[in-house]
Amino acid sequence: WVGNEAYRPGWRFTVDEGGGGALMDAGVHALYLTELLHGAPIASVSAVMRNEDSGIDASAFCQLRMANGGIGTLHIGWLHGDAGFSIQGTDGYMTFVYDEPVGYFGFPVRAIRVFREGEPTQTHYLPLEFNVMEPQLYRDLVETFAGGARSYPAFGRDGRRSLEAAVAAYASDARRAIVEVPIPASDPVYERGLSALR
Repeated sequence: WVGNEAYRPGWRFTVDEGGGGALMDAGVHALYLTELLHGAPIASVSAVMRNEDSGIDASAFCQLRMANGGIGTLHIGWLHGDAGFSIQGTDGYMTFVYDEPVGYFGFPVRAIRVFREGEPTQTHYLPLEFNVMEPQLYRDLVETFAGGARSYPAFGRDGRRSLEAAVAAYASDARRAIVEVPIPASDPVYERGLSALR
């Protein structure tokens, strides 16, 4: 945090310290939300990214194929256009509407639009104070740590799967190929992450 002796404001913009760019920083949240809304894990990723001179991704465009046959799309960027998050399912699709043009997935969602063939579009408006990442997420976490009745709804295996899907997206961009998830342990990117792609 600012004021802390160990604070390094540029750490998110290096592969060695941040692990990636915009996708690893903010897009990883869309990956676990896609799995949650589909009720299935990500099975493969196809991605293309725009990198800064430093080699870090400033924006990423990903197509996600789910284990149950569903499809998710994600485009994320650091102040490069609008943020986008949509889920396609067997009965239709839904999109998350952000303030335009925020460019960053971590900004508050203003509405969720649900589209079904042959039916009117449904728009669910969220309260202005609502934010996907906070404050409810933090309240749930604090209550869980304090021994409250709530149980924090995230587990380490879920985080690992989201990180692996993000790494698969980086590998897809570098290799110009669809990458299956989970990544085989024999793949160098499994052990070394993005450094194996340089």
